[in-house]
Amino acid sequence: MTGDGTDREGDPGRVLGMYAFVGSQTTGAGEGITILPYDGRTGDFHEGRLVRDTGNPTFLEIDAARSMLYAVQELESFAGSPGGGLATYS
Repeated sequence: MTGDGTDREGDPGRVLGMYAFVGSQTTGAGEGITILPYDGRTGDFHEGRLVRDTGNPTFLEIDAARSMLYAVQELESFAGSPGGGLATYS
């Protein structure tokens, strides 16, 4: 990959290293936060893997520096207090 975000052949549609983080309700079949590799050339997402087993991460956000992932958790209680929580991952 070159410094301008294209692959070695210079194809700007084939950006390497792009991912989507997906949060899922863990009260059903979901397990937490999954990362899915994305192919910018084809527009396809590929099989993901679980990156964080956490309770009901229903809203995810990445900071502007792309170094921190925030997850809002819909829970009955968090850290001994009623209500949900906010988890951060780096």
